[in-house]
Amino acid sequence: MSFKIKYPDGSQLSELVEEYLDDTYTLFSSYGINDPELRRWQKTKEHLFRLFSGEYVCTLMKT
Repeated sequence: MSFKIKYPDGSQLSELVEEYLDDTYTLFSSYGINDPELRRWQKTKEHLFRLFSGEYVCTLMKT
């Protein structure tokens, strides 16, 4: 069983995922976490995951 993400603008979704992954790497790749990086990561995470909270964003697919 797998899920397919439906989003009207696939390139925008790709950019948001890329930004989230970049911010995650930046935040957790060093020994310390500073406040501005943490806040940026939280903002990016909230923006991206807000997209997944809408109805019909994910649909079940048989594999």
